[in-house]
Amino acid sequence: MNDTIGGFSVSNLTIPIDACASPSFAFTSPQRLAVYILAIPQTILTIIMNILVLLTFVFNKNLRTAQHFNFLNLALCDFIIACVALPSRLTLDLHGCWPAPYAFCRLYKLLDWITTSEAAFTVILIAVTRYRMITRGAVYNQEETSRKVINRIILTWIINILLYGPVQFVDKYTRISITGVGQCSTEFFQISWLGNLLVFTNNILPPVIVVVIYAFVFHALRGRTNQIAANPSNAQSAANSTRPKENRAAKQGRALMLLTASFLLTSCPVGIISIVMFANDSLTIFQVYLFLLYLLYFNSLMNTLVYTSKVPAMKTGMQKLLCMRPGTAMDRMARGTITAVETKNENS
Repeated sequence: MNDTIGGFSVSNLTIPIDACASPSFAFTSPQRLAVYILAIPQTILTIIMNILVLLTFVFNKNLRTAQHFNFLNLALCDFIIACVALPSRLTLDLHGCWPAPYAFCRLYKLLDWITTSEAAFTVILIAVTRYRMITRGAVYNQEETSRKVINRIILTWIINILLYGPVQFVDKYTRISITGVGQCSTEFFQISWLGNLLVFTNNILPPVIVVVIYAFVFHALRGRTNQIAANPSNAQSAANSTRPKENRAAKQGRALMLLTASFLLTSCPVGIISIVMFANDSLTIFQVYLFLLYLLYFNSLMNTLVYTSKVPAMKTGMQKLLCMRPGTAMDRMARGTITAVETKNENS
């Protein structure tokens, strides 16, 4: 989802002989300083937060449920983005060229497109799960299993690999490359209709689908509210028995709304500006694109902050991991190791 730096024109295929011989910076010196100050700590914090989330799933068996595997997948996507996409983009913008071998550029583009699309698919799956929980109620908890959720996640990974994997090697088929020495370009951008289509499916279509799903969610919630209002005699007794569950559902619902809002505000603008760049590749538009791209990468940190603070089970799991409270899997593991060492010493 990133284009060329240093001779970044896609439409006229302008390729310098060696971009690193005369680096071309899209940012001014003060802007690059701001990138150093903001983006590098953001990258480090995003990696740390997503590692903590992954460890929370490893050491807390209570999170390994059908409702939470989508969050695990989202954390994995955000972790890959923070480890690969963000540092690679920073390398391009701060060096003014691509100093590493081109094979690493190809790997970066491959993982960047696949994982950002997988993260978008995961947000869609979370929205669908929310809709089914509301419309199916208790029946949903019986129907939904961890195996089904994992199978859907695997299917989305396969779809994204097939959709965004082969196109990264389009230059092998066209025998035309828009990437010069010291550059790191998205090769399928040389075909305008293909670039526009994949930008649309990656950045614009998923948010539209999520908005449509949540429109159905609000419609279902309104129908349930009207049904309760029509039967006031049963409403009070039902409310007393279901209030704790509704409070947890409300907290999780707010978290999902925050995830959705963050997704919409970061994904759509990048898609729109990317399509605009095919028609007008001026430096100003490219700078706007880069700003929106870093905003999209910032979403990888926002996701983690949202569901570890708003989803009750995730919040509790993170607190146990950080505080090392008695009873956590990590604490039990530590006690087990100490006991084994003491037993060995006694036997010897």
